[in-house]
Amino acid sequence: VVLDVGSATVKAGYAGEDSPLCVFPSTIESKSIQNSQISPSWDMYPVRRGVVEDWGKMESLWSQVLEDELRWSEGYSVLICEGPDASIASRTKTAHLMFEKFKVPSICFFNSAALSLFASGRTRGLVLDVGGGVSHAVPIFEGFALAHAVKRAQIAGHDITMSFAAAGLSSPGNTSQVPFILANEIKERLCRVTSLQHAAQLRKHLQPQQQAEYELPDGSIIEFSTSAQTAAPEILFTASETSSKEEMLPQLIAQSIALCDRDLQADMRSAVVLAGGTTMLPGFCARVKEELVKLFPDDNNLHVIPGPNPTGTSERGYNSQRKHAAWIGGSMFASLDTFDQVRVLKQEWEDDEHIIHRKAF
Repeated sequence: VVLDVGSATVKAGYAGEDSPLCVFPSTIESKSIQNSQISPSWDMYPVRRGVVEDWGKMESLWSQVLEDELRWSEGYSVLICEGPDASIASRTKTAHLMFEKFKVPSICFFNSAALSLFASGRTRGLVLDVGGGVSHAVPIFEGFALAHAVKRAQIAGHDITMSFAAAGLSSPGNTSQVPFILANEIKERLCRVTSLQHAAQLRKHLQPQQQAEYELPDGSIIEFSTSAQTAAPEILFTASETSSKEEMLPQLIAQSIALCDRDLQADMRSAVVLAGGTTMLPGFCARVKEELVKLFPDDNNLHVIPGPNPTGTSERGYNSQRKHAAWIGGSMFASLDTFDQVRVLKQEWEDDEHIIHRKAF
């Protein structure tokens, strides 16, 4: 079984499959929270900003996934897609729950960024993973993350949703109130990332405003202007009063590359691999490429994946699957014979609990 529980969604399924069997919001919801207004309630997310903050809810979420969604039977090994900066304490707690409560026979912890790169068919490159609660730039060489060069920013998909809701749902004529999860769906449907030139024009109010409509479940219609649809994602690229330039995605990538050995930097720039649901926003890939060309004007081998190839068409395969990239990479790896060599058996863990840290990847 391959498990990837992020700040926004759960991806789970069986090794060897092309896509996860179940994908749903990583929330433990009460009726009051389901009906709450747009102000985001982190209380319903066990994982916040990439860190498990509520182990009781996390255990309930795993129970829901394994017992209700996958209807698994004891005897399946588990591969955990682990955040790039996961703590030893978190891994220790996860192993204890998996072995003692869920009775798994063996477990493997694998860096989610390395798995995303694996899913793209590469073993070296830099992964920019932008999920719901956190963004990471992770350089990887021959399948191993270079921990000293990992960069993290607490600006991601949830922040776009909040910004979009604040700007769009408060626009004149929009009187409807919607829950956070529905606002997130509207964002995914309507928001897009503009080019550097268009972003500058929008900030100066030089672009004509067009309206996009969205029909709510109750039949009411809400409208969003061009600026509302494009301004929210700008928080990932343009510093504001509440964020520093160092937290912007282009700078995150540049800082991570700069921390790598000089001999590896060209390799990192030649394969900047995008992963995570937020990177699925229209225009995201082109904007990242545009920003990096600006930062590295002399590098003719700069390559963002996915991105337009010389014929102008998009790369196939990884392009449409990158929101589940870590899970897919985990599914591929767990189906290889190599998996048996790196998993930790329960008896090994009982003899030496620290083995899970020595065999984590």
